[in-house]
Amino acid sequence: MLHLPTLIIVSIVMNILLGFLMLVIYRLRQQQRCFVYWSVACFVFAGAAVTASLRALIDAPLLTVYFADLLIILAPLIAVAGLREYLHYTRSFLYLRALWVCCAILLAPLHGEPLLAQLVTSIVLAGSFGYATLLLVKVPTRSVLPKLVLALLFGAHALIMIIQSSLLFTSVREGPLPSFAPLLEWILVNHLLLTTATAMVFPLLVFVSSENRLTQLANYDDLTKLFNRRAFYQQAEDHFSLSEVEENDFSALMLDLDHFKTINDQYGHAAGDACLRWVARQIRSQLREQDVAARVGGEEFAIALPGTDERAAIAIADRLLEAIGGEPFEYQGKPIHLTVSIGVIHRKTRHEALQALLIDADTALYTAKKQGRNQVVLAS
Repeated sequence: MLHLPTLIIVSIVMNILLGFLMLVIYRLRQQQRCFVYWSVACFVFAGAAVTASLRALIDAPLLTVYFADLLIILAPLIAVAGLREYLHYTRSFLYLRALWVCCAILLAPLHGEPLLAQLVTSIVLAGSFGYATLLLVKVPTRSVLPKLVLALLFGAHALIMIIQSSLLFTSVREGPLPSFAPLLEWILVNHLLLTTATAMVFPLLVFVSSENRLTQLANYDDLTKLFNRRAFYQQAEDHFSLSEVEENDFSALMLDLDHFKTINDQYGHAAGDACLRWVARQIRSQLREQDVAARVGGEEFAIALPGTDERAAIAIADRLLEAIGGEPFEYQGKPIHLTVSIGVIHRKTRHEALQALLIDADTALYTAKKQGRNQVVLAS
């Protein structure tokens, strides 16, 4: 069994250190305010643990019961405010502050009734941790592990507070029961451990989400959400090399939106951007999971087709031609007729590198342009 006084001291020290760590991170990471909230939450929890522990040393219920319970409630509320700040919710602290003020008013006459005050505190904590669990579902990150760990910690904390509330309700109604003492001590131990663990996971959640965002910026075109030029060459090169090793077919398409400058001049650049996004959606709709599509220039797209022979590549190009040019794209109620020119290449023995393959596809593309646009040309 863990020695409770030692655990309390370690928890206080850990939360103080974590509070300072959050402040350092705040200074280093472009001053993200969520770290300030989480830092203050750590300091407040450490203060709550100190004041609550003083019950064993001094008889001052106003400090050791009322003030301690207010701090215990305040710590998770500030942590939740940090989550809301991280999610860019407006007025993230206003409603939580109002809730804390209500708790302060409700607990004021209960400082002489520690069991009843603890019951109210446990109910508020259960609600706070439950709300935090639901809030985490909205955190935008592809890496689910940090979010899952944090949600499990908050969910476990909410469950423990519900159990504590039921035990305290029974004790308030029937009087203190000695058989509940070990269970309440076990709950306190887990409360300390879960609080400290939760504070340690907060930075991990932000770091992983930020890493995903950086990956998005590095690999994807922000306008169309297709791969950018750099990522396309990395992905396509891998497929090209693998097709050589396994002696599989490999084809590529170069696609260019016809008369794009005229569209920008006639309808405006916002309409041009909307056209590019629409074309990107049409491209995605016609491709398979293994295909790699990218925006590699202003209105130019490249598509790698691993495991695709010449006939299948031409069929895909024809479908793209029909999907984009078959019906007008509507922008703000105005129809804009779009067409594309496509160059198709199937790997030949002369294509020892991806770059050589794409040069031939590009040559076929410009042949399609010279021959009148809105057509597919197969590279010889």
